[in-house]
Amino acid sequence: MTSASLFFKLQKEDLKRRIWVVALLFLGFFFAYPVNLALTMENAANSQFAMYNGYTPLVNTGTPEYLAKVLEYKTKAVVNLVSYGNVMPLFLMVTAAVVIGAAGFAYLHNQTKVDFYHSIPVRRQMLYLVYHVDGILILTVTYFIHLLVLMAAAAAYGVSPAKFAGPMLFGFFMNLLYYIVTYETVIVAMMMTGKIIVGLLATAVFFSFFPAVGALIAGFEDIFFITADQIPNEALFDTLGHLSPVGAYIMSLADISDGKTVAAAQILGLLIAIFAGGILGMELYRKRPMEAAGKAMAFAVSQPVIRVLITVVAGLGIGDFFWSLQRSNGWMVFGVVCGSVISHCVIESIYHFDFRKLFSHKEQLAFSTIAALAILFSFRFDVFGYDT
Repeated sequence: MTSASLFFKLQKEDLKRRIWVVALLFLGFFFAYPVNLALTMENAANSQFAMYNGYTPLVNTGTPEYLAKVLEYKTKAVVNLVSYGNVMPLFLMVTAAVVIGAAGFAYLHNQTKVDFYHSIPVRRQMLYLVYHVDGILILTVTYFIHLLVLMAAAAAYGVSPAKFAGPMLFGFFMNLLYYIVTYETVIVAMMMTGKIIVGLLATAVFFSFFPAVGALIAGFEDIFFITADQIPNEALFDTLGHLSPVGAYIMSLADISDGKTVAAAQILGLLIAIFAGGILGMELYRKRPMEAAGKAMAFAVSQPVIRVLITVVAGLGIGDFFWSLQRSNGWMVFGVVCGSVISHCVIESIYHFDFRKLFSHKEQLAFSTIAALAILFSFRFDVFGYDT
């Protein structure tokens, strides 16, 4: 059997396994595009197109000028819906990435299924490629079909597809790129964990960790540094935000709403991230131990790294919260210690599912707490001379 025929045979079986995902996506896109367009058109007509006419109702004079205005506003409604910059696809793409990514590799969290799938005389790289490509294909085809349905619905309202085809295709391309980046992040989270709930928690961490760090740094600078308003660390915040796929997606949409355009460098960065994410996911899948199913983390080496990073950030966040309440160094230290201990214990309970092991890594807890205190006090007393 050739590799191509094997690929398509495995792909067919995988699509059968994920038919419920396809049905769910069709339902979501149906309401997000054709139904949404119909509601938008009805609302615009009922309000006499006031939202597109400076919030002044458009008086029906029956003249050619009036009809031209109506067509102009209908076209604007369609363009706003399908163009890149509409916030609605953000929720669709992120939700779809989590559902499709988790469903595609959910078998890795069940030892019986792992034994079955990996007993098939097929290389792991081939299995990964099939499931990875299917996750992209399912979303792409579903998305495109509903855009075609939307085009037919828009034509029924008198709006020619030629008026919005360009913005629609560009929006399709950009939303698809951000979907793939987010989807590959979910896959990496699934590869690094052995339980589905832990995989979803890891996904949430990957989505929020760097934006949270950026928000904390911005908050500390604003609180403790006099010159923070005059010399903001915009480059640092922008970089940290873009290290999260969801953060990068949100920031890109915010740029569009501010009147900016998509730069070629942004598209190139997304393509590089997609390539790197795909390679990383395949390597993790190839090296993932067979006995990882059922464990919290598939790779023991990642446990202390994740534990320390989350504990430090949690300690900083709680310390910042207590400082905002009392403006007291003592309460700030109390918050850091409490936040570090609580987050450390929560992570240990997730790792081991055993309350007797909450303090099994006391040295890491101590290191994380001291590191959080050192970072916070470096801002509090401007150790690195930011203001000066």
